[in-house]
Amino acid sequence: MRLFRHLGFSSSTRSHRYFTARISHTPNSVSSFNLTSLRLTTSGDISPNPGPPITSFTTNRRAVKHRSHHHSHRSNVVQVNRVSDLHLSTSNTQLTMCTLNARSISNKSALFVDYVDECKADLVAITETWLSDNDSAVCYEITPAGYKLLHCPRGDRRGGGTALLFRDNINVSKLETVSRISFESSEYLVCTGSLRFRLAIIYRPPYSVNHPVTVNSFIDEFSEYLESVILSNDVLCLTGDFNIHVDDHNDSAACRFLDLLESMSLTQHVTEPTHELGHTLDLVITRTSDNLISGRPSPDILFSDHLALLFKLKTPRPPLKVGRVSFRKLRSIDKSAFADEICNSELLQTDTEDPDELAALFNNTLRSLLDRHAPVKQKNVTIRTRVPWMNHEIISAKRQRRKAERKWRASKAHIDLLSYRAMRNRVTFLSNEARSAYYTNFITENSTDQRRLFRAKFTLLSESEVFDLIKASSKKSCLLDPIPTKLLTDFADVLLPPITKIINLSLDSGYFPRIWKSALVRPLLKKDGLPLVFKNYRPVSNLAFISKLVETVVAKQLQHYLNGNNLFPVFQSAYRQNHSTETALLKVTNDILLNMNSQRVTLLILLDLSAAFDTVDHDTMLRRLESSFGIQGKALSWFTSYLSGRTQRIMINDSLSEPFKLECGVPQGSCLGPLLFSLYTSKLFEIIEYHLPTIHCYADDSQVYISFSPNDRAEQLAVVRSMEDCIRDIRLWMLNNDLKLNDDKTEFLIIGTSQQLGKLDNISIRVGDSDIHPVPIARNLGSWFDSRLSMATHITKICASSFYYIYNIRRIRKYLSQQSTETLVHAFITSRLDYCNGLLYGLPDCLLNKLQQTEHYSESRNVSEIALDARTPNFGCHFEKHCMTFKGTAAKETSSFIKSENMVF
Repeated sequence: MRLFRHLGFSSSTRSHRYFTARISHTPNSVSSFNLTSLRLTTSGDISPNPGPPITSFTTNRRAVKHRSHHHSHRSNVVQVNRVSDLHLSTSNTQLTMCTLNARSISNKSALFVDYVDECKADLVAITETWLSDNDSAVCYEITPAGYKLLHCPRGDRRGGGTALLFRDNINVSKLETVSRISFESSEYLVCTGSLRFRLAIIYRPPYSVNHPVTVNSFIDEFSEYLESVILSNDVLCLTGDFNIHVDDHNDSAACRFLDLLESMSLTQHVTEPTHELGHTLDLVITRTSDNLISGRPSPDILFSDHLALLFKLKTPRPPLKVGRVSFRKLRSIDKSAFADEICNSELLQTDTEDPDELAALFNNTLRSLLDRHAPVKQKNVTIRTRVPWMNHEIISAKRQRRKAERKWRASKAHIDLLSYRAMRNRVTFLSNEARSAYYTNFITENSTDQRRLFRAKFTLLSESEVFDLIKASSKKSCLLDPIPTKLLTDFADVLLPPITKIINLSLDSGYFPRIWKSALVRPLLKKDGLPLVFKNYRPVSNLAFISKLVETVVAKQLQHYLNGNNLFPVFQSAYRQNHSTETALLKVTNDILLNMNSQRVTLLILLDLSAAFDTVDHDTMLRRLESSFGIQGKALSWFTSYLSGRTQRIMINDSLSEPFKLECGVPQGSCLGPLLFSLYTSKLFEIIEYHLPTIHCYADDSQVYISFSPNDRAEQLAVVRSMEDCIRDIRLWMLNNDLKLNDDKTEFLIIGTSQQLGKLDNISIRVGDSDIHPVPIARNLGSWFDSRLSMATHITKICASSFYYIYNIRRIRKYLSQQSTETLVHAFITSRLDYCNGLLYGLPDCLLNKLQQTEHYSESRNVSEIALDARTPNFGCHFEKHCMTFKGTAAKETSSFIKSENMVF
């Protein structure tokens, strides 16, 4: 009966006038209501329900004013003070913190995000997240706009896990913790305003078969833990689910636990039940002297079988940033009038043959028209990260939902309850539809058909070829574009003549317009989670859209010239017809396998260059284009113009540096840069010819290898010396050509059969000032090589990566259309399974079956859900076509490589 009373029901037919708690909004229409009770916020001798005291749950939801049915004289009314309530007794400017036991946050993501928005929590400590390291999609889903999430999953079995959600204007760093047997913990250093405190989130699993640890064992271990943190100089706060009934004074373990806290001068602040069965399990503990908590923690909605716990910290909330933003109302443009003004502009009337003048006129005309039809406006806004799929229809529906909820609470009529449920379901439906549309548009805009680019013919272009090129290009824009690329494509039919003329003028005159030589560089972190230091950033150049079209044309024309005249270095596999990273790896693997069959061991070194594209010398580059590749006349003039006089500006947020000249390097972010770098390093192959080792390259990735007999000690020493001499000459050549070999990141493997490797002594290679030793596994052009070339590690890594994406695509499947799901499955799963299949030829079935099972799992877990959908009955057919066995695929690909007339073995 207590549980039913807590959920808002009673065996009595009498209406509950004082029940005013909001119910939580669940993410689907079939979810039931989680109802929580509201205690009366009065004290003294007056009670709306006289009678014996009953233990009840409390909440901090808004109170509703009620009319009294009794007449009274104001002189007889005693002023009643309210009990200290979270929303009433403390200022909204204080930091709000929430502690909750989620009991699987993944199936409550919509409820969680909605609750965080409702309670305006600044910090949320979560226990029993049930998350794993692979749950990136769930983490993204439960992280509301303007927040960040740090989580610590349980490693040894399902369940458990802790996490901290915090506003992104609060400085939080995760601290290292020691693994404990009886409880899970994660620690964070939180800095906000003048307050800096150490936050520990604790979860103690109850005694079970899988966790046979008693409460007394926990208290002993927790005592040791407290001794390690109690002397910290920082303010201390411990919170979480301790699974100890601290409200039960007859519980000996609870009494011992509370005595431990008291002996260490710690205060436990929660005094009300936090579990649906009426016990206090979720705690907030601080030093008695710290004076961190304002008021008492207050239980709120029933989130799982635990109530959420809200409390205030005695520190002000950090203010939200206010910034001045600029924007244009592009949707308000009259497209017909805009097109007419382009047709009547000087841009379409000019007969100039000066590339600089025409490029400048193109930019100035379009900017002027854009300023006239959609002028830049500015306003001060509070900077918040917003939900990208939120729209006015959803916001309006949420208002109607709140209105329906208030009406139902006032009347308690069943018809109003049905009306409220209908509005709640409509909000959920609109949110899912908007999210689905957002993901579909995002996937569509970021997937380009590269095959359409490869079919283009690049000499002097016709308008239809330029149109195809524009449609096939990425629609991304940067500040250098006179109008957004999306708007340019909308008016492509009107702008085709001047765009075609600009491209052809540049090619025909051998001149790259000055206005296109400026780049905006946004430093991008190479990988999420890396320290924010200079070496971990990649400088990617943002270039004007039209300039990238010209670069694409030149890159294709140059490739066609080099391939047609066999000018590419034989062992350079980048940017060549019938060559790829897979053919490069297949060549190296084939040589190593032949060595193993001849009872020889292969010494393979993987060279790493530092900032390779940034140090290319322009004069050397131009001389090499002319002397080694026969590029002369206007073509050479074009490259001279392209490389000279370049500038760039660094952009961080909305701040721009002053422009500075680039005396060396090729732009990163351009399609022409990597191709030019491959030609720049072509002389490297001439150095290798004077040494015994063989080299194979793909752009700036180089593999140097040589074989020897494990039975011949003298040959082994000679091979090591030869390799060291070869690398010494490579380093010297790179130094003379302004390139730098990264000695510390250079790796090498010794590859052979187990019997052959067992005959070797310890081998090390001198590279510069470093002695490098062999590694058992190394990553090589997206694959993994091991010392026996078994490819077992490669297959394990591919399967693990595929399962990671299978799981995360399933998490967002309900928001995706048929086509979007197919695009994601191919982009992140089948593309990985198919990569370097030629290397798998001849492997045992026990390894190939892992890949086959992964693909079948991808079908059964992702595609079947779609195939069973009545709206997409034929979706699974595509995957039936793809289900060739990996043994057959590997054999087929290897055969096609061998038959290729341009493949070098």
